[in-house]
Order: sequence, then C-alpha cells, then structure tokens
Amino acid sequence: MVAARLPVEDLEKHPQLARDIKNLQNKTKDLATSLEKSIPVEENLRQGQESINSKIALLKNALVESQVDPAQTSAALELITDEAKKLRDEAEEHKINVAQTNAFVTHDDLDGSLVEQVAELQNDIQEKKRLQAETEKVLELAPKVELISQSLQSMPSQLPTTLDEQQTLLEDMEIKKQNLQNLISSMNDAPAAEELKQKSEWDLSRIKDLLQQLGSAVGDKLAALAAFNAARREAEEKAPDHHG
Repeated sequence: MVAARLPVEDLEKHPQLARDIKNLQNKTKDLATSLEKSIPVEENLRQGQESINSKIALLKNALVESQVDPAQTSAALELITDEAKKLRDEAEEHKINVAQTNAFVTHDDLDGSLVEQVAELQNDIQEKKRLQAETEKVLELAPKVELISQSLQSMPSQLPTTLDEQQTLLEDMEIKKQNLQNLISSMNDAPAAEELKQKSEWDLSRIKDLLQQLGSAVGDKLAALAAFNAARREAEEKAPDHHG
C-alpha cells in the first residue's frame, strides 16, 4: 500500500491516515483471530458428518446381519433401535450447528439430509421389528397346528362303529375345529404366516369333512350335543382355575 511506504515523519503530518492504518491493522488482526477460531469449529463439523455417515452405514449393515440368527434377532433389533435413537439426536444437533452462519466459511459442502437419513433408517428398523414379531407369532403357532395335524394323520381310515365312540370322536373333532379356527384367526396376512395358514386351512377342511360324516352317522341331535359339549369344554379350559 502507498501509505506503508510513507516515512514515519510524513505519517505524523497526516494523523487521519495514521488512524486509518491503525484501524486497518486492528481489523486485520480481528479477522485473523476470527478465522483461527472458525477453523476447529469447521473441522469438527466435517468430522461430525463423517462420523454420522459411518454410523449410518454400520447400523444398516447390522440391520441386515440381525436376520442371520433368528434366535438373536429380537435382542439385536432392540440394540440397533437404541443406537439409532442416539444417532438421531447426534444428527439433529449436527444440523443445528450446520445452520449457524459463518461469515468466512460456507457450508455448501455439508450434507443437510443426515437427520432424514437416520429417520429412514429408523423406519427400516421398525419394519424389521414388525416382520420379526410376525415370524415369532408363526413360530409360536406352528407346533400347535402340527399337533392337530399329527392327530388327524394318526386317525384310523374307518369311522368307529359304536354310537358312543362316534360321539366321543365327534366332540374331539369339534374341539380341534374350534382350536384350529382360533389359531387361523390369530394369524395375520404376513408372508411368514402364509404357508402355516394354508396348512391349517387344509387340516380344517379335513376336520369339517369328518364332522359331516360323523354327523350323518350319529344324527343331527347328537351332533348338536357334541358341538355344545365341545364348546363347553373349551370354555372350561380357558377359564381361570379357581381351585388353585
């Protein structure tokens, strides 16, 4: 600058110029100080973004791997849920910091969608948890359906000949029908339940055929009585034990 080349004695002759130079020096010093303070803040913002992106990737991978071992899936999903919640808080805090304006550095290079990415991840986790709950329901119901199915397979091909035996079998089939209908109604439309539901409905159709044959054998009145007795027995089994 021209003023910088002036001898000191000339500056003394121009006090306003001297003041302007002093002010400029102070402003330059203030600017340098502000820049020095901004550098670590900006570095932290970019490191924070890198950290959040890395954690998103890790949780996505963990979500996929959680399906490998069904026995551990529920526990793994709960852990992933907790970590995703922490990450959501971290991403929201990062977004607030990014929104703070800086006179010296722009934030155009920073990703403003981290919160939305974590929210999408949380939605994926909830969907996995929903599917896992459906799978666990199927695993719970499958042995009960299989028990009924095996009992049907073990039945003799010919119906019993005595009326008492026919009526006993009729009541047993009525109970199995009601149990199977209850099991089917507790299944949802999840893909995991589709195969079990088809098997249950096939067994139910067999039971209904048997009931029709037995009803023809014992007569309408005894068939109605058997259905009533079966319903009463089922209600008694469901009732709490008042004698315990």
